[in-house]
Amino acid sequence: MNKQMSINQKRDLDLVRRIQYQLELYGIRKDMSPEELSALLEELATLSVDVVREIKELTE
Repeated sequence: MNKQMSINQKRDLDLVRRIQYQLELYGIRKDMSPEELSALLEELATLSVDVVREIKELTE
């Protein structure tokens, strides 16, 4: 069980790092085109869904 929890924690941490990285990119690039911003928001939404799905699986 601890091994599985550790794997889940590493996966969750990776997801959080990916989201933070995308947010940092956005903060640095305020001159983004609408297409770039749309792609970034789509990726953030996908990552957010992944995080929610993982949390839901962990709490079931």
